[in-house]
Amino acid sequence: MKILIVEDDPATRLYMRESLASQGLEPQTASDGVKGLEVFRRQRPDLVFLDIQMPGINGLEVLKAIREERDDVIVIMNTAHGSEELAIKALRLRANDYLNKPVRHSELFPLLAKYRGAIDARRTAEQIAEAVISRDITMELDNKLLLVPRVADFLAGQINLGSEKEAIIGVTLGLIELLNNAIEHGNLGISGSEKAESLERDVGAHNEMINERLKDPEIAKRRVHIHMIDTHEFCEITIRDEGEGFDAKAFLESIEAPDVLQLNGRGIFLSRFQFDEMEYLGPGNEVRVRKNKKKG
Repeated sequence: MKILIVEDDPATRLYMRESLASQGLEPQTASDGVKGLEVFRRQRPDLVFLDIQMPGINGLEVLKAIREERDDVIVIMNTAHGSEELAIKALRLRANDYLNKPVRHSELFPLLAKYRGAIDARRTAEQIAEAVISRDITMELDNKLLLVPRVADFLAGQINLGSEKEAIIGVTLGLIELLNNAIEHGNLGISGSEKAESLERDVGAHNEMINERLKDPEIAKRRVHIHMIDTHEFCEITIRDEGEGFDAKAFLESIEAPDVLQLNGRGIFLSRFQFDEMEYLGPGNEVRVRKNKKKG
């Protein structure tokens, strides 16, 4: 477990470092907020003991900076008598706990044991996830456009991208585009020109058109079918709607046109940049996308 102690009082800093060393740990230390952030970014600790009251950058400012960069690190505030109000502010800024000063083993060691268990459990969960050979998810989605971002976020969250976690947002955005297309253009049969015309009037006109289509019971009962396979090498997602389809081959060829940014089918165009492979199957009402994973 990697621990950082950010404490401006030399005696407290030394006491905490030696106490943690007696438990087989090798904590890093910093004497002020600026140095603390430097060590934090360099060492990427699992747990930070952070003094609230320090000259220059105080503990609350350091906590804000930490939370802007990482949500997974555990932060315990060192609080002296009279700083209770600041401790409450720290908890509202998503500090995880507090340690009263002067620091004593009777409080320090139980805190250490509690959060050591949490960190070990998280690491074990990551190791278990790495042991999963593949995930296979099948979903069926009705024509509720408001659910699309949540479904896309859920699916992207099931993908084990390892060190490529920043790619999750790209996958999420790509899936949002494809799922919206499957509902609007596929199941509801709204053409690109119809959508553009309604949006030119106002958003309300577009929503009215969607609601009007859903009054048709044959259209309303259509579903979007999603199948995702996630392996160590790739993630592949197939999305199929129950609409009439379209000439996908002609559209994909038109992407090379000079006025590509003016095309109907903006969602398909944008989602191509988020995946390594994309192809339409059958009559165009089924799309398969693949995200390859970096080796090592």
